[in-house]
Amino acid sequence: MIPSQTFCVLPWMHVACNSSGNLRLCCNSTPGKNIILDEAGAPFKLSKSIDDFNKVYNSQWIKSIRKSMLSGEEVSICQRCYKEEAVGLRSARQSWNEKYTEKIKQELLQTHIDGHADFKPLYFDLRLGNLCNLKCRMCNPYASKKWLDDWNQLSVLEKISSEEKERLSRMDWHEEEEFVSNFVKAIGSVEEIYFTGGEPFLIKRHFEVLEKIVSMGRAQEVSIKYNTNLTYLPPKVFDLWKNFKKVTLNISVDGIGIVNEYIRHPSIWEVLAKNLRAVDEYAGVQKNVVCSIHATLQVYNVEHLVALLNFNKSFTTFSKFPYINILNHPQYLNIQNTPQALKQEIAEEWACWISTNIQQDEQDTNALKIKGLIDYLLAQNDFFHEQFHQYTTDLDSLRGENFADICPRLHRALTSVGPTKIASSQNLL
Repeated sequence: MIPSQTFCVLPWMHVACNSSGNLRLCCNSTPGKNIILDEAGAPFKLSKSIDDFNKVYNSQWIKSIRKSMLSGEEVSICQRCYKEEAVGLRSARQSWNEKYTEKIKQELLQTHIDGHADFKPLYFDLRLGNLCNLKCRMCNPYASKKWLDDWNQLSVLEKISSEEKERLSRMDWHEEEEFVSNFVKAIGSVEEIYFTGGEPFLIKRHFEVLEKIVSMGRAQEVSIKYNTNLTYLPPKVFDLWKNFKKVTLNISVDGIGIVNEYIRHPSIWEVLAKNLRAVDEYAGVQKNVVCSIHATLQVYNVEHLVALLNFNKSFTTFSKFPYINILNHPQYLNIQNTPQALKQEIAEEWACWISTNIQQDEQDTNALKIKGLIDYLLAQNDFFHEQFHQYTTDLDSLRGENFADICPRLHRALTSVGPTKIASSQNLL
């Protein structure tokens, strides 16, 4: 049923919004260029009344994307998936195609020559604002308002105006009643809802949405999925989750101990570890709950991936292998910015982990994932060392942290790459 090599099922069945409530093509498409606009050029918003989702998802822009996909043309804002596929990694596009293409077979067959299709919302991607208790190094104020005080103090970042800062400090669009009414209009066909933010467990409206689904009698037909830092775990979620078809917890962990605290400032490892054990125990009893560690692979943790893989094995119910998400933005934190000498060393470590930890019958899955990461790491060199240097030392100075202590091998490698050298941030404090 896959019509072409560039086809993606999402434009036929996917409702996604960013943290501002603007509807967008998907979370993997190019930020800033993926917003769905009305005829006047304004973003469609989940906080504003939407009479018919079919009208939104048959805008001229989306119809042109469908036409390109059906004819095998690459879509310019879908480069992230294409880039990952080019080195053998399994992309989000491929995963969604496998899961949903058969379910929208009829809609797909009836797609008009101009790209018009009967839109059938099966999957909701809800980014409910930017309320979060962390300010992770790879994040920004659009996903965490806690970043607002730090952002304009970093020299490599484009400054946020006072007006935009004020808007970002009040990203509470999901409190509007139109959001709930829009959601209710689409919930009749929805099979899965993905919650993130911000941090979803801090957002009250998230609980109201779950309660609404339960009261409508649809909970047993709906699966819910989270991206959560799990540093806050309200007890009420355990009672709500029992009602749903399936609950998937994608738990953001980027390293062990001080590595995670450094990347996901100001998290406390002891609190996170306690909550990880709590959901592991709960999932052992409540069989509709599935847990997995999701790591954002970046320059800051590229030398620590093996430790995280070993830590993952300590859980009873978690997925045997973490989901590894390669950070693309900002570019200077992408793993291809790692110095070449360290790349080779890390690639050998990852290959060694495969040979000692993965059985032969798993060669088609987990081993291939790491081999794909190795190929991606070595595929090209993106040298943004100057930006990385400035960003890291500025942020270390603000937060009283020391990059050299957290990433000693990367620190040594970067001090030998030429005129751009990373000094120990202790010298800056």
